[in-house]
Amino acid sequence: MKSDLPGEAQCKRASAVFNEVHEPGYRYAIRKKIGKRPVQDFMEADELWEGFPDTWEENVVSMLIIGSLFGRADRVAGFLRGTKEELRGDLLPMVRLWRDRPWVWAFVQVVEDLGDRRLVVKPIGAAPSTWVNPDDWGPMIVYSRTMTQNHDNGIELFFIQLVDIGPVFVTNGAVIPLRSFRPTDALFYADVVAKAGLPSGTIRLLGVPDDAIPVTDIAADDTVAFLALFRYSNTPAVRTPRGEPGRFTAVVELPDGADVWSEQPWHDTANAAGERVAATVIDADAAAIVFGEGSPMYDPTVYLSRPTRCAFLDARTREAYDRGRAATARLLAFPAAPDVVASFVALGAAVDICGLDESFQDECGVLRARFEERIDVAGSPVDADDGEQLPSSIDETRAIIDRLVRGHNEGIHEDAAAIAADLGVEPAVVDSLRHQLEASLSRMDVGMGNVAADRFGLSPRAFATLCRAAVPAVDGVLRLRDAQELRPSAQLITTTRYVSGVAWLLERAINRDGLPATQAGYISPRVVTDAYDDAIVRARWEVATEPILDGDASERLREHLRPRREVDLPPLLRVRRLAEDADLLLLSGKAFVPTDAARELVDDPVALYLHLIATAFRTFDWDPPGRFDPPPNLHAMSGFLYYAAGELCDARRPVSADDPDADWVPMQMLADRFIAAVPPIAEAVRRDAETYRERDGVGLGMWLRIGVQIGFAENFAGGFGLLETKGPIGKAPLFRTTHLYDQVFDRG
Repeated sequence: MKSDLPGEAQCKRASAVFNEVHEPGYRYAIRKKIGKRPVQDFMEADELWEGFPDTWEENVVSMLIIGSLFGRADRVAGFLRGTKEELRGDLLPMVRLWRDRPWVWAFVQVVEDLGDRRLVVKPIGAAPSTWVNPDDWGPMIVYSRTMTQNHDNGIELFFIQLVDIGPVFVTNGAVIPLRSFRPTDALFYADVVAKAGLPSGTIRLLGVPDDAIPVTDIAADDTVAFLALFRYSNTPAVRTPRGEPGRFTAVVELPDGADVWSEQPWHDTANAAGERVAATVIDADAAAIVFGEGSPMYDPTVYLSRPTRCAFLDARTREAYDRGRAATARLLAFPAAPDVVASFVALGAAVDICGLDESFQDECGVLRARFEERIDVAGSPVDADDGEQLPSSIDETRAIIDRLVRGHNEGIHEDAAAIAADLGVEPAVVDSLRHQLEASLSRMDVGMGNVAADRFGLSPRAFATLCRAAVPAVDGVLRLRDAQELRPSAQLITTTRYVSGVAWLLERAINRDGLPATQAGYISPRVVTDAYDDAIVRARWEVATEPILDGDASERLREHLRPRREVDLPPLLRVRRLAEDADLLLLSGKAFVPTDAARELVDDPVALYLHLIATAFRTFDWDPPGRFDPPPNLHAMSGFLYYAAGELCDARRPVSADDPDADWVPMQMLADRFIAAVPPIAEAVRRDAETYRERDGVGLGMWLRIGVQIGFAENFAGGFGLLETKGPIGKAPLFRTTHLYDQVFDRG
């Protein structure tokens, strides 16, 4: 890892330099026809991209072309020779770095958050063959807004295009977060991609998670297979009563002298471990021994091969693997940890993307396919604990679970017989998995103290869609209207704090060739003074004292509290950071410079509003800097909070002429909706309140309510003119939705 810890301003400046390479790099690559093959591969796999974002193709094609250029040292050298005169001073040494450390596609795991969007990551797999010094392939600092946002939401593993820009590494283009993947899954998947085309049965075990696997080289050779993992970004881990399903397999050589080709020794070793043999099939050259009740999902199987002198222990859960290891201990010494460990999600990706069948094309899988229909178990496979009938394969399990999850998300309950008829399975199998799935979903919706989630009657899909840090787009519930629909509200939009503040900064930056910046990366004091004098933003004290101070007193206080630096005026700091996050201002050298997008949007308040609010939903950190840590999930759940705010205010409307303020709602009601929607938070608040009753409301619950008020209601919704608030912080404050709220959101 680079020895010096770079500051945020240093990272921003280096990123600004990096952004300048894209245009000349793209032109050079097109002229030299670099990247033609990976782009063609991407286009030919169009069926993989169904349902992906509209901008996916444009973003990925650009990544493939420019990545093909800067992913090889010889091409970097050619680019330097051909465009050296175009590259300004700071860009030239950065490009030269790529001769020793070209761009790579990589899986990385976050191991530490350093703050300010700087993450320490550990790359997965062996060092790239394109890097001069393999020792550089270790923990590294990545500066990434998107990765940080996803890491804040609990994701640790990512697939990215990784670029060294000097002080830190950055990502280029799309970032693929993998919620349910582990490092072993990444290694498994890379091995599958590398070997999927080999003849069936020529490999002992496919997907062995070896740290020596050249993941980056494999990804460079077949990038499409890795980009397709985007479909699995937010797929949750699957769990069963026996643990997470997947592939847990090991191989050992058959020992000399052990009688493994007779049936009785298997019964003896199983009985010694308190296990039973469900079935045996022994041929002259191969054999299969099934333990337990013979369930393909929950019981282990041993396969033997006389020609290769190999024994395989194959299981679908870790619990089954451990049972199989114990049951075979008198005959075979399988390792304590399986050779192959792959989650259900990784298996699904390998099957769907790489075209594998359930044999996985290795020797163990070929044996499984050979014996699968010949294993004769008395009666149907039964779960010994509850007597429920179980599916016969992972493919069957996945098909049933997919159908049940879709129905659950849409609030639809399908008859088991109808599902069974469509999928060609027994209704009892559907009922068994439905029972397990409902139990699992119930645990997700209930906290440790059996506190049920209260999500305002939303379907699981609608709730999940509103809680994924994205622009609300749930028809009939909450949808952000488009520019054409918002044109009639342009006058209201122009006066909102964020639009007026960002527009002021952009106009000044455009007219004065940028906004002067300090070495630490803040707007210069002169700009802060002008913004304060022009009342572009209002400090919190101004809002709080307005009803109680006359003009002279307010002016004296205003002069006394005049900010000297940007950090002294948090509202301006938020406005500038929002403009940066929205890619409208860029810290370059000694100034914040306007981007092309800024010039396009500065005179169109409606388009600017939509651009800014989309950024606020997705990535902008609108929580107050330096005050306290924001409540968990607050940013991701902002869509739900907007929905809840509307519902709470609607319940008090219409108001009578005698009481026009009757639609003000206690802020605590909105905060309590946030708390109730997340069972672990609700349970933590309940336990905290019971433990510290003497604090009279001060504690976790109060902290969460203040976070909702300041972070969401004031800094996000208030800045966009969607909520208005009144009352002191933490002391029975009130809120209500505005007229603009009804114009901005379509609620069906």
